[in-house]
Amino acid sequence: MPDDHSRAGCETLAEILSRHVGGRKQIDVARNAGLPRATLNRWLRSASDAPYHREGLLRLLAALQLSRAQASRALRAAGLPTIDALAADPELSALVARWRVRAPNNLPADLTSFIGREDEVTNLAEQLSDPAVRLVALTGAGGSGKTRLSLRVARELFDVFTDGVTFVALANVRDPGQVLPAIGAALGLAETAGASPAVRVTAWLAPRHTLLVLDNLEQVIDCGPALAALLRSAPRLTILATSRVPLAISGEHRWPVRPFTVPSPDLPFEKLASSPAVELFTQRARAADPAFTLTAATASDVAALCARLDGLPLAIELVAARIGDFSLPDLVATVPDPLDLASDGPRDVALRHRALRETIAWSERLLPITAQQLFASLGVLHGFDESLAAGVGKGPSVAAEAIPELLATLADASLIERVGDDSAPHYRMLATIREYALERLDALGEHEAAAARHASAMLALAEDAPPYVPKATRAGWFQHIDRERANIDAALDWAQSTGDSLLLARLASALWPYWLEYPLGRIGYHWVTTALEHADDLPARVRAELLTGASHFELTFNSHDLAYAHATEALALWQKINDPVGQAHIFATLGWARATTDGPREAFTMFQRQLEQWQAADNELGIAAGLNDIAMLLIAIGEFDTALPYLRQQREIAQRTGDPLSQSHALHNIGLHALLRGDIPTALRELGEAVTTLEALRPTFLTTTSKLYLATAQCLAGQLDTAEAGYRELLKLHERTGDHWQQSLAILGHAAVAHRRGQAERAAWLCGVATTLQHASGLSPMPAVQAFYERETQLVVDQIGPDAFAAAFFRGAAVPASEALAAVRITAGRESAEFHSR
Repeated sequence: MPDDHSRAGCETLAEILSRHVGGRKQIDVARNAGLPRATLNRWLRSASDAPYHREGLLRLLAALQLSRAQASRALRAAGLPTIDALAADPELSALVARWRVRAPNNLPADLTSFIGREDEVTNLAEQLSDPAVRLVALTGAGGSGKTRLSLRVARELFDVFTDGVTFVALANVRDPGQVLPAIGAALGLAETAGASPAVRVTAWLAPRHTLLVLDNLEQVIDCGPALAALLRSAPRLTILATSRVPLAISGEHRWPVRPFTVPSPDLPFEKLASSPAVELFTQRARAADPAFTLTAATASDVAALCARLDGLPLAIELVAARIGDFSLPDLVATVPDPLDLASDGPRDVALRHRALRETIAWSERLLPITAQQLFASLGVLHGFDESLAAGVGKGPSVAAEAIPELLATLADASLIERVGDDSAPHYRMLATIREYALERLDALGEHEAAAARHASAMLALAEDAPPYVPKATRAGWFQHIDRERANIDAALDWAQSTGDSLLLARLASALWPYWLEYPLGRIGYHWVTTALEHADDLPARVRAELLTGASHFELTFNSHDLAYAHATEALALWQKINDPVGQAHIFATLGWARATTDGPREAFTMFQRQLEQWQAADNELGIAAGLNDIAMLLIAIGEFDTALPYLRQQREIAQRTGDPLSQSHALHNIGLHALLRGDIPTALRELGEAVTTLEALRPTFLTTTSKLYLATAQCLAGQLDTAEAGYRELLKLHERTGDHWQQSLAILGHAAVAHRRGQAERAAWLCGVATTLQHASGLSPMPAVQAFYERETQLVVDQIGPDAFAAAFFRGAAVPASEALAAVRITAGRESAEFHSR
């Protein structure tokens, strides 16, 4: 399969040569190649960085009798040009002549350049060189480049199939019984009275070492048994087929041909220009308008266009062909629907490839009616598993039990793509194919009904196991919601656009714990408050849940007065309906709100009441959450010994329930407790395990804080390079989120590293920058953490004196928050003397 062969492309030259030298004596191989034995030995050991000279390596590859495909792999591993490029050098043309043989063939000439997929070409050519591989099927969506890839691979195999390579175009063949006659016609076989096409083709191919390239098999896929019989009767025949669906016959090796990977528009110009997707656009645009040039100013726009088109080669070519009609900015702003791109392209291109809509319709028309109906319904989904497909796609004409088989049919037709593993398969549609599916859904008059089923399925998922339900597995629910986030967002948008206020409120009230944990607070707060504003007559429970979520978000935003007001209203509703779980959540909010206003004693009382409610609900995960809040409060005020029993109970429950998120919270708390007490080995162990566990789930707010405290423990342990890398990663992350509070903590970490490297003035300057960011955030560290950093700051003061510290500190504090990160990057790595001259 391609994944296995792609790993072969990562081999070093030494590995490739060792594999082909095998058990032969090095002295004999070197002599046959006219190469010093010491040179061969050095190449086999990778003993130097650039040990390859072209002439000697070519002689060695010839002496080893490598095929063109094998030689191409070795040249790429050595960082040398291709065989065709080396042939242009007069001094090397004789050496590469053995690999430039032109076997008998009828391959159509390339009218445009072949771009990208170099690894796939070599890997496929090497696979097809293996006598044990008799049939390879290139599968993929229409317009993905299967035909071009097959032709390129075939040209790499002239030295292998010495009796010829024959291309058979089947796009216009509709009857599977006409495939063998088409092969005979491509081979130039005359009709013989009394001999069937199968007999004639088999008789000609049986003694020959030949490659057949069968293009566009999908509409005659039932010819598979005839091809299998042909392969059995012609033992030296190999077939390379292109099809949107596999042949599903014995001995078939499938090779999915995927769209180009699309680079981020933010990458440097050199990386964008070398991207196959951007290169394809550029070359085709230049063909349409010779004045077109890719520049640093236009490259990001081209990359954005390629992303809009899913990296699909056909779609990129169709858009690039319009560059003569539109300026690039106009294309970016008003690019036509890629499904409608004109059919006024080259007249020698198949009609179904002149417009992408017809390309997709070509695949759809080959499907059974039920598969067509399911395909249209799936257009409302943004990725899906079998269960979701059944929930949205089943109906009068599509039975639920038929869904698995229909999904397999759609995947075989390359209209959907499997992206999950076999144990939990997940599917997606390319955006352009999805647009076509939605058009078909509109044409059937089923769009509204399918969207309603989609929203209902998302509501069932959201309400299935929120973390405040006693039997919920928290991490599993979070991961499921996260995987379906695009579908969740679509359901929320649909509920709002249709004015279904109850659906919107139920979705938001169930989802706020996910938004809070992951952290997507601004998004979550928007939906929660929108639901509250647009629903005057909500059921008491739904309104209480929305108010609870709102108060949690407001607490994280430091809006304590608003959080307190919403929490108080929610508490009254929870008490009215006698729900201990809801009350527990509210007491947690009130506790943290009072911790910043009324003090730790009042907060402790609230947390105790929270714990009592969780115990009344017999909710172990809730009890662990209540213990978490009490322990964190005690750690925050420096009551480390008092916190220990709560930490131990929290950990016991987390281990007993097996919930990885609860376990991560317990590990984080114990690690922070150890860090602030000065027990660095324990902090390293516990925080390291917390980070490992969290990274296996998905980044949450806890992931970043655990990484922060782990980097601090590493700094105190003298692991300065590791700690600095951790702080750098956090700065980069929080630069995207704009979280000034987290940025300030990471910069304080950089200050601790700088101090330990003898850069005390830089450390003082960083403390000043961090203070500005803290003020911009409106937050303050917990007392124990503040005391920790004050001790660290005093060490810097002691090293350079109060005056020098103050001077550097105030220079840092003068840097505006908006410029702080750029200033930190500019000064990174400077010695104190250089820094002092600022």
